[in-house]
Amino acid sequence: MAERESRTSRGGLDFVLDEAFAGDPLKRTIIFFNTRELCLQGFKHLFYQLSHPSREEIDYLHALRTQDAKQHVLNNFQAGKIKILCATEAAGMGMDIPDIERVVQFMLPSSLSILIQRFGRAGRSGQPALAILLVEATAFHTKKNMRHAT
Repeated sequence: MAERESRTSRGGLDFVLDEAFAGDPLKRTIIFFNTRELCLQGFKHLFYQLSHPSREEIDYLHALRTQDAKQHVLNNFQAGKIKILCATEAAGMGMDIPDIERVVQFMLPSSLSILIQRFGRAGRSGQPALAILLVEATAFHTKKNMRHAT
């Protein structure tokens, strides 16, 4: 993905900050990314749009963070101090947090089972929740070309 396209596509995440811009509390959200690089880029994109007090309510988690950093982030997310968690599959293992209101998958995951597992993180409290798939436009071209190849 070209840098310009990548930057533009990260803008598709801006809706998760709507509550903050309206003066309301952020929704408990996990945004799943397929790579550590995209995870960090997405986190930075959202982080720098927030004012200082709200910046403490967003963090990221991927496999290359230290064990202490991972534990700190998970503890703060479970406690509700972090409202938006940008994450790779590293966040999915063993995490059982019932009050997640929204799960966003940024770009197509490698399989349908991964998507279902990630979406399953939302709504465990019995309250309504959202599962959102943000698909890059090029994914439709790839699928179309594959269909014509058979």
